[in-house]
Amino acid sequence: PSKLAMGKGWAMVTGELKLWLNKLALPEEYTLIMIGHEKRDRIKTRGGEEYDFTTLNLGGKNKDAVLAFPDHILLVDVKDEVGIEKRIIRTQGGRYWEAGSRNPNIECRGEIELSYEALVNCLVREGGSE
Repeated sequence: PSKLAMGKGWAMVTGELKLWLNKLALPEEYTLIMIGHEKRDRIKTRGGEEYDFTTLNLGGKNKDAVLAFPDHILLVDVKDEVGIEKRIIRTQGGRYWEAGSRNPNIECRGEIELSYEALVNCLVREGGSE
């Protein structure tokens, strides 16, 4: 893709990615779930403060295409509670990570335990998407 002039090759790759995401999501009897790896970007504020921000490990326009697609962006994380590590799912974004939901009725904003039951209760039974 990089051999084509003016970024046309990478635009074609992104266009193909969008096409396949739409094809995968078309059958209404299925739910499309995408799982990806995280990366930590170093953020520097105007005031000179630096911190790590956890986001999806994709670059450029492909990342933008993937993040624009889902109803929910969830982050599986580890939380330290008094020396005990607890696995959680973050359902809402924060200063240090990317997460969120397009559904304004989702009631489990913030974090939930890492379990199938908690995820179903959050996204389906409590006003989330089905």
